[in-house]
Amino acid sequence: MDKRIIFMGTPIFAASLLQFLIDQNYNIIAVVSQPDKPSGRKKQVLATPVKEVANRSNILVIQPEKIKTAYQTIADLQPDLIITAAYGQFIPNEIINLPNIDCINVHGSLLPKYRGGAPIHYSVLNGDRRTGVTIMQMAQKMDAGDMISSKEFEIGENDTTSIVHDKMIEIAKQLLVETLPIIISGKYPLVKQDESKVTYSPNISKEQEKIDWKQSSQVIHNQIRGLNSWPGAYTTFGEKRFKIYESRKTKIKVQGVDVGTITQVDEDYIYVATKDFLIKLLVVQPFGKTKMKSKDYLKGLTNEQITHKQFR
Repeated sequence: MDKRIIFMGTPIFAASLLQFLIDQNYNIIAVVSQPDKPSGRKKQVLATPVKEVANRSNILVIQPEKIKTAYQTIADLQPDLIITAAYGQFIPNEIINLPNIDCINVHGSLLPKYRGGAPIHYSVLNGDRRTGVTIMQMAQKMDAGDMISSKEFEIGENDTTSIVHDKMIEIAKQLLVETLPIIISGKYPLVKQDESKVTYSPNISKEQEKIDWKQSSQVIHNQIRGLNSWPGAYTTFGEKRFKIYESRKTKIKVQGVDVGTITQVDEDYIYVATKDFLIKLLVVQPFGKTKMKSKDYLKGLTNEQITHKQFR
């Protein structure tokens, strides 16, 4: 592919799409990614996933603190097309207007639903049964550009945000294969978003991470899987934070116990009372420990040590 393409993105989602475009022999002349930042307990500075992919293919990497300061560098590259995916900064109009063909964005929702930075999280948190990918023209307003194409897929009842994220990568690849030749041809349809149907997906707040056991088992199950693998839903147990990463609903009605009470355990699960039904915990992370299956956490604990105790 001889068209000169600049790719803008930062996390694993974007890196997977960049690698796909490279494998499909698209002419990626440069990559723009967020600056490298300290990560983990040791605060080691690591390259962004997109930068790692670009480095392996000897592609120029540009990492401005503010994207507007890279205007001239990008302009000098004379791009035909700019593709963005989870870049992480607003792109100013002067850069949006640079390419000869267009500046497009790959967004992880069926727009106009879930504009913003956490669309995958919210599709799971809200219990949606379907989501998808939208390719649109870039606009100065967040995720508000005219739509070019979209593709949807199902969310399973127990799918976590991590699982949906991986499914979405594959759907986005399919959509790019179908859409990029049309965009490069210069003959592609544009559909305006219905502003009356716009919803947003702001970054997850600290308040959204804490489980309220007074909620229904469905709401709590959606919260647990919606915050898996990051940042993780949590409760408190013995005054210490206790994270929960995987659960299952049951049809066992709650009777005669307070919400948050551990009613029973078996070989694999911890059963907890919610507003309506018991919920089974499969994967947990006690304070100061690593993530583990509930059955491993229960090893060495007696029924007296855990049953009838309460999460708060």
